[in-house]
Amino acid sequence: MTTTWDRTITLPKSTLRWWSPARGVLCSEITGHMTVEVVEPLITSFVAVYDDRPGNKVKTFHDWRAATGYDSAARVAYTEAAKPLMVHVDTIEFLLASRIVAMGVEVAKIVLGQALSASVDWPTFERRRQEAIEAGGRRPGF
Repeated sequence: MTTTWDRTITLPKSTLRWWSPARGVLCSEITGHMTVEVVEPLITSFVAVYDDRPGNKVKTFHDWRAATGYDSAARVAYTEAAKPLMVHVDTIEFLLASRIVAMGVEVAKIVLGQALSASVDWPTFERRRQEAIEAGGRRPGF
């Protein structure tokens, strides 16, 4: 089975892109208002990245600067779905602009633990993402 490592979906209130530029690395971007519909693609993509490199922890980088807000049901669903997967997580890094979304990440961090971090510092976020990509072995086309 061939896996597409770069996907975009358009939902009524948002657009979600997720990709895996290297083994063990998952990246995402979201534009607009996050609803519960974003949870399944994010969790499914995480599992695909983990399954591509079983036994190793996944590093995730979510550039959600263009996220304008979220439904509390989306945060709850994401947190609940992510909980059993946290044993496979190295880091979950968020780059944020919205204070509302940042608050949601902080609430999720209470449940999911210290693997989550949020920042507004683009250069540091991008440096960490590029280091993870190089360490994981860049996929062709990325």
